[in-house]
Amino acid sequence: MVQRDARYCPCLGLPTDHTSFFVYATPAHRCHRTADAPPIHPDDQEQYCLSPNHVSCPRYLNPRASLDPVTAPADVGQAYERYGWEATIAPDGARRPWARGAAIGLAAVVLLAAVIILVSNQASIRRAVQTGWQRPSGPPAVGEGTPTGLALIPGGDAPTATPAVRFATWTPTPTITSTPTSTPTVTSTATLTPTPTATPTPTETPTSTSTATITPTPSPSSTPVPTATPKPQFVPQGPVRYESSCEQTAVRGFVYDAYSNALAGQAFKLWNDYGYSRDNVVSESAGQGHGEGYYEFYLMPEPYKKPEKFYLAVIDPATKQPISPRLTIEFTPDKCNPGEGGRQIATVDWVYNP
Repeated sequence: MVQRDARYCPCLGLPTDHTSFFVYATPAHRCHRTADAPPIHPDDQEQYCLSPNHVSCPRYLNPRASLDPVTAPADVGQAYERYGWEATIAPDGARRPWARGAAIGLAAVVLLAAVIILVSNQASIRRAVQTGWQRPSGPPAVGEGTPTGLALIPGGDAPTATPAVRFATWTPTPTITSTPTSTPTVTSTATLTPTPTATPTPTETPTSTSTATITPTPSPSSTPVPTATPKPQFVPQGPVRYESSCEQTAVRGFVYDAYSNALAGQAFKLWNDYGYSRDNVVSESAGQGHGEGYYEFYLMPEPYKKPEKFYLAVIDPATKQPISPRLTIEFTPDKCNPGEGGRQIATVDWVYNP
């Protein structure tokens, strides 16, 4: 929300708050020039409501004037798709009654089931008292033996003792092999004969070793080629900052050059793993909206119904390729009130990396 000034139409507002509005086209906007506060086509918002040209708006000049583009649903859908919005938004409170009725019905079913279980348990207790239940004398000894039998299941690891015996049996085998230890005595006699023969053998071994040393030499020469490539032109100025909000889900921030000056016209991309992708958002110029260097992806006029993950990057305006590290943005559906620690608004500032 921003402070109203002369650039924006004084009749522009939200369905239940005519003093508040957004500085971009959104399905949440209403025209409070008349009491019924009708919705406004996004093209009309851009042409009239969000510009000083609102003084020439037909509805502003005459409350009975009608702006026809709202009557074409296909046109509205295409227009909001161009602005990155969903055009099919239910009217205020349209989804509330049936959801409330479903919740009441579910609560009634749970309450009825609890009453039935309670009554059934009381009847069982009453029958047990009337029949004078007693603990049998003989069978409990057998029943108590059952847990002992179950306890034998961990004891079933006893077969592991068998492998222990195998390892113990295998250990003496090397002890028997100690008989060949007398062989070195014979070997020492034979060692005199092969000693001159063994000397030329290691002499040839270095020859092959030097050959193997030459083989890995070309490998490191190819390694530096990819190492020099990935230098990002923009880097995050800090970690992702989250805010809680029950009124919107968005990604926003500022972008600066190497001297901390706000940078206009820089492109950004936001996407997820389920097909959502937008690469047409650029940072604002001086005098626009929130000011020079500001960018924003407006996703929802409320929190998501479940946790959602998106990816954010600075891109080259011509090639649409990332020129910054890819950041992960994670939204939460709950704790949207101020100070509760929810994640509905993510703020990321970027700076040029010379």
